[in-house]
Amino acid sequence: LIYLTLSRTKIKDSALDTICEKLPRLVGLKLSGCGKITEKGLRSVVALKDLQVMGLRKTNISPPVIQELI
Repeated sequence: LIYLTLSRTKIKDSALDTICEKLPRLVGLKLSGCGKITEKGLRSVVALKDLQVMGLRKTNISPPVIQELI
């Protein structure tokens, strides 16, 4: 599995941590509309070294945090 779309789900930070741990080779991750993901939870995505595409529309993640991840 290299692409995962979780858009408009009720995923929380703890589940995102697990996904990043279990699927370290993800290339694409879409979290658009996932209002329960916080900036703290998104920091686990940094471990995904192969990540090239990430969807974060309609989330509560601030632009400075997104810039930090790029």
